Amino acid sequence: MSLVKPPSEDIYVFGNSHIVLYKGNLLRNKDVPNMIKPGIPELNREHKFLHLWHMGSSLAYSLADKTHGARITFESWIKEVPKNCRLVLHFGEIDCRNHIVKQAHDNKESIIEVAKDCAIRYATFIDDLVSRGFDVGIIGPHPLFRLDVEQEDVMIDKNYQTGFYDEILIASGAFNDCLQELSEMGKFKFTTMFWWMLATRRNLDVDNYFPDYWHLSKDLYPMALNNVIEMYEKKEESDEENSQFDVD
Repeated sequence: MSLVKPPSEDIYVFGNSHIVLYKGNLLRNKDVPNMIKPGIPELNREHKFLHLWHMGSSLAYSLADKTHGARITFESWIKEVPKNCRLVLHFGEIDCRNHIVKQAHDNKESIIEVAKDCAIRYATFIDDLVSRGFDVGIIGPHPLFRLDVEQEDVMIDKNYQTGFYDEILIASGAFNDCLQELSEMGKFKFTTMFWWMLATRRNLDVDNYFPDYWHLSKDLYPMALNNVIEMYEKKEESDEENSQFDVD
């Protein structure tokens, strides 16, 4: 898949290690998170309209807390990007893989409800950025490990996830669903490859698409980047079309 067309404005992406996909020139290997350095803004070498800020293992949940280290770091870095820019946030994978299921079990709550609560809390942070003039787009988490793992009772690595395969998919799906619904209010934009990857998982080359169990390889970069560009450009085209029918 080739790039649809370059966007009309630069795009600034803040996120955890999963934004490494948007460097676009990654080799397939198991050292993906180390291929982009936390705290150092990087420019995509091929598509220079894409600026990347890696915030380490920051949680979507934590960004809503103005006293949390992740939020403090974000606020110090956001000063270096243009005001009113296209600002893309790529968080939530770690929440879904490590925290939502555990909290649901510990508190005897529904995984879906805990995931929704996390997404709603994350949305308060998004709303704050929108009120400050940023044109915010959200990338929702993809399925968080290899899709050739089918068993419901599989736990791949207790050091990197909490919960079983089906539970983490439930958390991720509910988190994405909630953000999708909130985005329809028109304050921010949203895209995710979650549902597409689940629907087509038997046709995916998992060895190529997942260089490790959690991060996506460059084979999915064109689709991921097109999704981000279209999240902005299609919305603008729709607005322009609708304006033709405005009545004074």
